[in-house]
Parts: sequence; structure tokens; C-alpha cells
Amino acid sequence: MEQTINKYADMVYRILFYHLGNKADSDDAFQDVFIKLYKCNKEFESDEHLKAYLIKMTANIANDYHSKNFWRNKIELQDVYQAVSDCDDDNYEVMDAILHLPNKYKNVIYMYYFEEYKANEIAGILNIPVNTVYSLLKRGKEKLKGVLDESL
Repeated sequence: MEQTINKYADMVYRILFYHLGNKADSDDAFQDVFIKLYKCNKEFESDEHLKAYLIKMTANIANDYHSKNFWRNKIELQDVYQAVSDCDDDNYEVMDAILHLPNKYKNVIYMYYFEEYKANEIAGILNIPVNTVYSLLKRGKEKLKGVLDESL
């Protein structure tokens, strides 16, 4: 379990922070993800299977936090910078723009560009058709471009 946490902690935390937008809720949800993983006693076929399971479970837990009114409408940009310390200066603006996208776009954009999953793999993880993934990627990129153009 310790090995799994060390390997996937950054990924899980980034997903949570993209969804929840603040450190406190992300910290709580982070614990929930790994407690749930520990309790599941599931055998995984490979590291990729475990990673996919973690991504889906993390997104589901983040959505649970939204439905329980844990979502805060204010996102401090300073918190974003601190939470994702592995990001260089050129990526701060892009990360901020991603944070302002609706969740359905955040998920596929994150998985495609940051975790380098292919569209068919994302479709399998999220249980949606491959064409839906392509549509979400296209619309998400358009929305992202719009947000970035506004900031220039």
C-alpha cells in the first residue's frame, strides 16, 4: 500500500485539486481515496489497471464531495500553485484555465494530456463511448482556448 501511495499520490492529488479547487477538501478526499483502495482488497492485473481504477475512483470521490455541498466557489490561485508544485512557470496559466472548465472536460483533458491515455482507454475507464471522449476533448480544448484567449 505504501508503494502504491508513493507512486500515485501526485496524480490522485492533482485530480482532486482540479475538481475540488481547494487544499482542505483535496486533503480529505485524498485520504478517502486511499482508505477506499485499502478496503477494496481487489487484485489488479497490472499497474495500468490499478492506475485506471484509481483515476476513476478519485473522480467519483471528487463528484461525491460536490454532491455533498463540499464545493467552494472560490479558488485561490496561490493554492493552485502550491498544490501542483511540479508545474513550471509556463504551465500556471494553462492549469488555471483547466480549473475553470466544467468537470466533464477536466476529466478527459487531464487523462489525455497529463496521464497520456488514448481515447479508447479513457472511454473504458469512464464507461463512455469513444466518440464521446473525442467530442469532450474537442469541446474542452475549444473552451480552454477561449479561457486562455480571454486572459491574454
